[in-house]
Amino acid sequence: MKKRRIISIILIFVILVTCFSGCKASNKKSIVGQWYNEKGKCLDIRSDGTWKLEDSYGTGTYKLLDDKETFEFTDFYGDTQESKINKDDLGQYIDFGYYGDFYKDAYPSKEEIEKVNAKNAISLNPFEGIKYEVSGISPYCKIAINNQECNNEVRNYVTYELDKEYYANGETALVTAKLSPDTGKNSYMLSSNSAQYNVSGQDEYITHIEENDLNILKNEINDKINALISASIGSNKLCDVSDMNILDYETRLSDANFYMRNGITKVTPEYSTAYFSTLKKENSNRIYNCCSFIYCLNVEGDVNGTICKGKLFINLSAVNLVKNKNGLLTWNDEKCDFSIAASYNGIDSLVSNTVMDKSDAYNISQIEVK
Repeated sequence: MKKRRIISIILIFVILVTCFSGCKASNKKSIVGQWYNEKGKCLDIRSDGTWKLEDSYGTGTYKLLDDKETFEFTDFYGDTQESKINKDDLGQYIDFGYYGDFYKDAYPSKEEIEKVNAKNAISLNPFEGIKYEVSGISPYCKIAINNQECNNEVRNYVTYELDKEYYANGETALVTAKLSPDTGKNSYMLSSNSAQYNVSGQDEYITHIEENDLNILKNEINDKINALISASIGSNKLCDVSDMNILDYETRLSDANFYMRNGITKVTPEYSTAYFSTLKKENSNRIYNCCSFIYCLNVEGDVNGTICKGKLFINLSAVNLVKNKNGLLTWNDEKCDFSIAASYNGIDSLVSNTVMDKSDAYNISQIEVK
């Protein structure tokens, strides 16, 4: 009985040794041959325990390690790396570090890779978790696409394109998703290639003047002119037009020896006309629209005890008029102030030099103010 048990143990041991030796021999045999990477470079692994990489100097050696699966490759210079024989739907391959994957006998063709990738592709929804961030003022709104709440694969491998640069309220943006051609070992497909986003609720540059808007502007301009007149009485010049001394200029036309002593005594504003300009297309000036009110200021002043009269023509302009989300009108970056230009040479000259000179970039129309 005891003798029979010893014989059984010996037989089991022999079988195990044979199996392990067979596995080792099988692994050594299966690695022998020519292996090719994506660039067509050949890794020639020989049965005598040596290997040669195409275009590399010298011959290396290899051996099967104790786990019976891992091979240790040593190059001509003594540097080592470990690799295993792997298998996927394209065949057997060796991950050879810096040089990439080497497939047995031939590297898979593009058609073979595409077929396998299509079969094994993981579906990604590129728009799940997407947030659209709109900035700017209509019709010059920009859209930023935030994918930080998307999954890792979408963040790493998907990019987005918009169909144009600027959008207005009421317009629909077409967003196209594109999958990177380099997705590592895994292959992916997009469940959807495009999506739409409707732009709405943004502040908006006005493109036409309504009666209510004109009333708001006219009231503000009246306040501006009254403040200008009040600050100018007794001064040698009109406030806010510091480079133009109207009385001094007009009296010198008749007698260069006259000069102003007591300054301005009276200013009477006279409304002439108004213009509205809108930008034809985006430019670097950042002035998208402008409403210009043209006035003639009839000025009286004391020059050496003599009351002299003169005229100054001014353009009071509100730039970048915006209707905000609540329907309120603002301008000049919400400061609601006016820029001033002036001329001695008449209304036609003022309009030509401060309004119509911008006709190449702006659509300009004369408007009626009641």
